[in-house]
Amino acid sequence: MNQKVKPLPITIPESLHENQIKAINVANNNAFSIITGGPGTGKTYTVAQLVIALQQATESGGEGSENIRFSTDSASLALAAPTGKAAQRMQESLQAALDTAGINLQLQEAKTIHRLLGIGRTGRPRYNADNPLGEDIIIVDEASMLGVELANYLVSAVKPGARLILLGDANQLAAVDAGAVLADLCCIPLLQSIHAELTESRRFGADSGIGKLAIQINRAETNLQTIWQLLRQDDALSFQYVNTLQVDSVPSNQIKNSLSNEKNILKISQIYQPYIEIVKNLLRNPIEKSMPESIKNTIASLMEIFSEFRILTAGHNGEWGDHYINNYLTQWHLTELKLPLGQNAWFHGRPIMILQNNYELGLFNGDIGFAYRHQMNEINWKYFLKIRPKGLRSIYSTRR
Repeated sequence: MNQKVKPLPITIPESLHENQIKAINVANNNAFSIITGGPGTGKTYTVAQLVIALQQATESGGEGSENIRFSTDSASLALAAPTGKAAQRMQESLQAALDTAGINLQLQEAKTIHRLLGIGRTGRPRYNADNPLGEDIIIVDEASMLGVELANYLVSAVKPGARLILLGDANQLAAVDAGAVLADLCCIPLLQSIHAELTESRRFGADSGIGKLAIQINRAETNLQTIWQLLRQDDALSFQYVNTLQVDSVPSNQIKNSLSNEKNILKISQIYQPYIEIVKNLLRNPIEKSMPESIKNTIASLMEIFSEFRILTAGHNGEWGDHYINNYLTQWHLTELKLPLGQNAWFHGRPIMILQNNYELGLFNGDIGFAYRHQMNEINWKYFLKIRPKGLRSIYSTRR
């Protein structure tokens, strides 16, 4: 993009890291900018500070601010991502950061890039160079998932004088379509002036075990001696050799025996014990339609405990796949709750994951919630609750 923008007289908090300050300045000074960084390096937080700085500059009427409109009734700021889930998370994180900072700015709904560009069944975008988007600032998260064609459509649809900001981690989430756009852009010497990389992780230090292991992986290094040394020295890291993958069926006790005595599926099950205790309480106490405050608090506690950790798998099938592990844990839950065993057993507090986007209900692939049974007109209603930045949300359903 060869378009020019007039930098705004922004104020940047001194508490920000040097690379975060650079990222904000790069985005303020250029029509096209790239902000990259690994997990936990503060990409979303940095962009939130950028939005705050731009919003404050426009309110003060600084030079160049007439080109940017920040208001709830205008499309001045667009948030987008390749998937609906990523777009939703981006909006929630940015809105939470703005609310925490006391900024009275209600963000527009984040969209998938396809929805933003108006790409329908024909595969051609509604918005393009001849009919550009009306937004003054377009922020795209998870840009590493952008393919060449979609990236071309996006850049072509940005109007003159607008800002396009790409966020992502060039080392992960490769594009499904042709091309690794973000990674390739980061390697172009002429674009280094518009590229800011965040390197300091807020989740774990570079000198921690997981930090050192992440560096080895990102560099594609295979120094086995170094890796084994890391595994032996850090209790937070462990290695389990797997010699069978993608097995269609697995004996019920195989997973117990294949894991070590120190770290096995039974240990994993026991981590869910606080969650089980809350579910037992829900089973003892009926849930009314009005959802009393005490029940809301109980559900919020359940979600907080359940979200303390996740089990990640490399595939669906076999003893190490999510199908088998989920089935094992489901049967364990039912046994602990003294409920009839079965794949389709429903109970108060059963975890649910959404597998398909539903824009009408605001549900996205990967959303996690819980099922509850409610008696209404002699019909068993199950409603799905999920945590939002501003509380709980319920979805009624008569389908299992």
